[in-house]
Amino acid sequence: TPYEVYHSVELHLIDNSRAKYSLTFKLKVVTAYLNSEGGYRSLAKKYGAKDASQVLLWINVFKEFGKDGLCRK
Repeated sequence: TPYEVYHSVELHLIDNSRAKYSLTFKLKVVTAYLNSEGGYRSLAKKYGAKDASQVLLWINVFKEFGKDGLCRK
């Protein structure tokens, strides 16, 4: 699988429109938000996530289920 590196975290590309993110990547983005390092949009842009709604989803899942909620099933 081709991949690109964003801030030393692998982002595995499935096709042009869909990406799978590692648990480490998701935790990095969620932690940045919880540490008040930026909002959804700015963090999505900074880390190369799909969009702000993706970041918001990770944050909400983390708040409700913790780290285990962010693991791919």
